[in-house]
Amino acid sequence: MPLVLQTRLPYALEDGKVLHEVLIRCTNLHTLDLQWCDKFLTKEPSVAGTIAMLPMLVHLSVSKHDNKSRPLLLGIVMNMQSSLRSLHLTVGEDDPSTADVLQGLARVHDRLVSLTLQFITFTAPGMAFAAIHTLNLIIPGWLSLP
Repeated sequence: MPLVLQTRLPYALEDGKVLHEVLIRCTNLHTLDLQWCDKFLTKEPSVAGTIAMLPMLVHLSVSKHDNKSRPLLLGIVMNMQSSLRSLHLTVGEDDPSTADVLQGLARVHDRLVSLTLQFITFTAPGMAFAAIHTLNLIIPGWLSLP
């Protein structure tokens, strides 16, 4: 069962509590797409922990978030109870170094077969994702074409 979560405006504190209650009941959730969910993550701390505890989650996409929620999002990914097979993640300039993020991903999610990473800058010496079949790197402005 896939679940797409998007913040609706205006945000109410009850929304985060309801989301937490929904997620703890989604024990067979395989796919989660988080878009614009900063308020859920920053205003209701239990949501991040609940996402990390989803036992069957294998596909996670996190996009369109701001700098304040990035550490929470990285914490979710690094503390997952399940081993992700597919991950889409935006990593910005205010995050830990790209190499640190990739080392953590390689260690925690060694079963990844599809990985999409969007970076501001990209350096990854010695990184290895042995199971990867699909790799998408999105680096805005990285290539200059004539």
